[in-house]
Amino acid sequence: MSRIGNSGSRGKTGRDPAVSLRQRVEAMMAIAADIPIPQVPGRASLKLPAIVIGDTTVRDVRLDVRPDGAGWIVDNAVALLPGRTQLEAKGRLNLKGQRSFRGDVVVASNQPSGLANWLAGSVDPALRQLKTAGFAATVNLTDTLQQFENLEVAAGPATLKGRIERQSFAEQPPTLSLQLKGNRIDLEALRALAGLVAGDASAGTLLQHAIAADISADTFLAFGEEAQDVQAVLTYKNGQLQAERVAIGALSGAQLAFSGRMSGGLEKPVVSAKMKLAAEELTPFLEMIGRHAAAHPALQRLIKAGPYYSDAAFDVTLTAGSKEGNAPVTFGVIGTANGGKIAASYQAPDVSQALAGQGMLLEATLENPQTAALLGQAGLDPLPFDADANGILAVKLQSTEGAKANGSLTFTTEKTSLAAQGVFDLSREHYLEGQGKLTLKTEDLEPYLLLQGIGLPQMGSGLPVTLSAEFATDPEKISVSRIEGKADRNGFTGALAIDRKVAGRAEGELAIDTLDLAWLGEGILGQVQDATVGGLSLTPVAQPAWSGLDVALDVTAKRFWPGVYGPVADFAGKLEWKGDEFSFSEATGDWLGGKLEGRLQLGNANGSGFLRSRFDLKGGDLAAAGWMRANAPVATGRFDLAVAMEASGATPQAMAHSASGSGTAIFNGVTLNGVNTAALPQLMAAADAMKTQISPETIEKAAESVLFSGQSVVGAVKVPFSIAGGTVRVQNVAAADGNATFSGEASFDLPAGRMTGMIDLTFRPGEEAIAGAEPRVRLGYAGLLAAPGVAVDVTDLSNFLSLRAFERERRRVETLQANVLEKQRLRREVTLYKARAAARELERRRTIAEERRRQAAAAEAARMKAEAEARASAERRAAEEERLRMRQVPPRSIGRQQAPIGSPQTNQRGGALPSPGGDATGQTAAPPTGHGLNFDMLPDITVQ
Repeated sequence: MSRIGNSGSRGKTGRDPAVSLRQRVEAMMAIAADIPIPQVPGRASLKLPAIVIGDTTVRDVRLDVRPDGAGWIVDNAVALLPGRTQLEAKGRLNLKGQRSFRGDVVVASNQPSGLANWLAGSVDPALRQLKTAGFAATVNLTDTLQQFENLEVAAGPATLKGRIERQSFAEQPPTLSLQLKGNRIDLEALRALAGLVAGDASAGTLLQHAIAADISADTFLAFGEEAQDVQAVLTYKNGQLQAERVAIGALSGAQLAFSGRMSGGLEKPVVSAKMKLAAEELTPFLEMIGRHAAAHPALQRLIKAGPYYSDAAFDVTLTAGSKEGNAPVTFGVIGTANGGKIAASYQAPDVSQALAGQGMLLEATLENPQTAALLGQAGLDPLPFDADANGILAVKLQSTEGAKANGSLTFTTEKTSLAAQGVFDLSREHYLEGQGKLTLKTEDLEPYLLLQGIGLPQMGSGLPVTLSAEFATDPEKISVSRIEGKADRNGFTGALAIDRKVAGRAEGELAIDTLDLAWLGEGILGQVQDATVGGLSLTPVAQPAWSGLDVALDVTAKRFWPGVYGPVADFAGKLEWKGDEFSFSEATGDWLGGKLEGRLQLGNANGSGFLRSRFDLKGGDLAAAGWMRANAPVATGRFDLAVAMEASGATPQAMAHSASGSGTAIFNGVTLNGVNTAALPQLMAAADAMKTQISPETIEKAAESVLFSGQSVVGAVKVPFSIAGGTVRVQNVAAADGNATFSGEASFDLPAGRMTGMIDLTFRPGEEAIAGAEPRVRLGYAGLLAAPGVAVDVTDLSNFLSLRAFERERRRVETLQANVLEKQRLRREVTLYKARAAARELERRRTIAEERRRQAAAAEAARMKAEAEARASAERRAAEEERLRMRQVPPRSIGRQQAPIGSPQTNQRGGALPSPGGDATGQTAAPPTGHGLNFDMLPDITVQ
């Protein structure tokens, strides 16, 4: 090993690792100058395994030189430098006066990092990634000039061709010019190589130069990004960077061309730049910006909206500062994208505030004939549906204090206007937190809902909406209050709080004019009604648009349509919506004239719908629940209803057909209108007036005009019912009034909305009752629930009336026969009575005669009685006188007979009283003369 240039502390052991390339060259020149130059022609060849030049060991040295006066003619010079770097050179080395080397140099390094460490004293990270590096050029190296002509640089897979020149003069900034063209340029590697040429790899040393660069590359790598077809003409002098022309054929899918200048420090730069940008798809370019910019929700939203900035062509301007350095930062964009126009300006007091979003004024206007594209550019990610044309979106933000700003947003089309304004926080941590007001007016909101993937039930007929609300956002929730508006003339008010930490959770209250259960059901099950043929749909239950939601609302509605009968008035309940199901609990309202309470749950379980419900109705109006007939309700009264029902199925119709449950209806004060239970007398009279034979056909004509007039009071009726297979069945219902009894049954087909029923109306005939026949009329109902048809079966009534007519005819015949017999009887009685009258006349005459005889006998008996009484009285007087006389006469001797003393009467008449049964002579006295005794006639006795 030979040592050249080793002098004490400057030897190998005392080398300085931070020596520049220029110093290395100068050191090598100084060593070569110390070698005496022969003044005679000749050739020298040197071959050494190693040689120490200063602090450097150079290996495999081979020199073929010829002396040339003030220097050497190098025919061939080969050496192995640090970093396994092969050096080959040939040319003329001048060592007198201004030392220089002019010739051809080839350097090839298999360890570029080692070479850089030797040349510059440090290793740029970009060079560490290179496995090989080298260059070949025609050089002109002096103390003040390093010139590389016909330069060909190989750095890894990159190959560059061109020239590099560096000049440095005393008390003047060095200059560096580059003109390179290649297939692949890595900015970091280029900067490192330029630093080596400049004498230092550090950026500070490099920026001390006046630089002029003309670079062309098929592929240009910088800051981790790759650009294609790059052409740049740049100058840097006195701290000012001038981009005279920069064109990039493809950078993350965009074409760029810009020019401008920049001076000053990074804190207060003076910038004036213009750029044109064109891209078929802007998303990759925006993503590239996102990789190198501070993360911010606004930038993320812009990146997400990138697909809607296709076919972009922008003119961008940037100005900052001035010669005085106090001009604001302005950033402007104007151009077209996706068929629309875009204009935006951003202004801030300085660069630091501009980057921090403080003290800024942002104004942006987006116009697009396709509103869907416009909303996409706003970051809403719409679906491909048509909406109002020619939309205009305008945004204005002006900072107030800190990161807060007054903001306004307007969106207008021919049919829609949206405006929002308020105070918002624009910082990354509290982005868009604040409060404001929102107004919306549109002739049709449906397209905008579809654009956001919101499919409301029964869409397609248009949805005009007016809305106003106030909103406030904080880290916990988004609060929307004082909501007021109308949707298709359906007014609503309310408030809503949306949880920002739990996706899909919200709660609030909603007051609405009209709410439809079928409309809500379509949001869960899909199409419920078949619009073509009517009735429930056979379309399979659709998968719900949302799931995993948790929305709780206190809902009130002036009218809630349950789908049957009329609306529920003053409805109130708690609505819970899970996306794939909703439920009403604690539901109340006024329905059918009564008070409704209950609960309802409707859901979608993996394409299978289910329904659960339970409700009670108190004091319902039967007139509201029934149908109309002849402009009057078929029944009036009050009723209580309790129903529990559930259903499931793969289609709405299948759900209805599977409905099952039970319930009870209690009717009070029921009056049936159009059912005349007192019609039997009229029907009997009509039957009696018929001159033809009684038949069901003839009775039916008479019954229709009589039976369906008037009304009947039934009173209280309890009706239990069951639900199975979607059909409500009522059986064995009985009721009565004073004129008739009712019994019947009914079934209601819920899927078809139809009913069938039967009522047996049995009249009470009273005295007209006939054994073996009842005056019964069967009323059959069938048809739609709202207006079923009525059929009358009068067979039993016809039989009754026919049998009654037969009985009447039989009684008439019997009466006629009885009349004939009666007349015959009367004739016989007349004859009898005439005979009896003649007999009575004879009897009367005989009686008169007998009476006369009786009177005569009575008179004779009275005379005889009077005479007997007179005689008895005389005898009594005589006896009394005799007793008086005997008391006065002295007593006589016994046995002395005296003659009886006759009564004075006797004496006076001059004759003795006849003795009973004979006269004084002892003979029987003859009967008195005159009427003789007739023993065939006795008083009051008629001898037959």
